[in-house]
Amino acid sequence: MFKKLFLLMNILVITNVMGDEDEIEIQRTLPMTLNGNSLSLEGSASRDFCYLSIEAYHPKTKKRKATYGSLVANYNDELETMDLEELRVSNLCQGNGLGTILFNNACENLKSLEHTKMTWKASPELVDKYDPSRKSLDYLIGFYEKNGGTLLEKCSDSATFEIYL
Repeated sequence: MFKKLFLLMNILVITNVMGDEDEIEIQRTLPMTLNGNSLSLEGSASRDFCYLSIEAYHPKTKKRKATYGSLVANYNDELETMDLEELRVSNLCQGNGLGTILFNNACENLKSLEHTKMTWKASPELVDKYDPSRKSLDYLIGFYEKNGGTLLEKCSDSATFEIYL
């Protein structure tokens, strides 16, 4: 095993090369604070999965305080694509660009691993139950289209998307 270092979207990325499979480890301090906390993008990606999180750290002690957002995607052998299974941002942190940071970084990391497409289904029931403006399907469609997603199908309670990486 050996490590390669490179910059991807201004993120220090450490790549562990193990045999035939590459795994990218991501760790970057974000140039912003939220609720008085320093933020860090952390996670990993490979041919089979992508996991990213935004962690909040106390600005002085540097101890981890909370996870403000997370993204999980797994490879679908049948469709030969990555399936975005979860993109969540803490209710109190929505509207600050954390979902965009997670989504865009997942796309860039998966592209660097030679993935060509990611698909997902968006449903308002998973969004902020305390803020009705963020609960609408139209809000989710707007978010994903703004970030490059293509709407494939819209039902009364969900929407299906894809993005070519």
